[in-house]
Amino acid sequence: MTQLVSKKQQKTMKKFISLFVILFTIVLMGLSQTPTDLYEKYKGNEDVTTIVLNHNLFGMVGDMEIEIEDEMSTVLQKLDKMIILTSEKINFQDELDLTLYKELIEVNDGEESKIYAKLDGEDIKELIILTKDEDGYNLVFIKGLIELEKLGNCVKK
Repeated sequence: MTQLVSKKQQKTMKKFISLFVILFTIVLMGLSQTPTDLYEKYKGNEDVTTIVLNHNLFGMVGDMEIEIEDEMSTVLQKLDKMIILTSEKINFQDELDLTLYKELIEVNDGEESKIYAKLDGEDIKELIILTKDEDGYNLVFIKGLIELEKLGNCVKK
């Protein structure tokens, strides 16, 4: 039986397929981003409002002598960063890599809301809240240790 494709053609095809797979992977990695990447990409963009709250602010709130429960103070002091992005035009969810997060909640009541979390055992390491309504798109990203037990105690009070 004669060979339909020569060995040289087979090698060329293998190289082409390998190159295609590598390029496709690079393109996908470039499209999917973290919330911090999105902040860096859109800060200064007139179509996006960006807000960053850092650990120092959460520590100050926890230390202030205001009427805040001890449990809530502890929760706040363990937060590292909060990033808020809002836009009338840009759907942030389309650009996020959510593969490392578990979807916790999805609500569709005229507005769309989704909450994703990166877990560390029973606790949350990162929380992403995405909303879409008639005014546009919103992303809230919270990074830090959110102990569910302490958060539950805050909600009960």
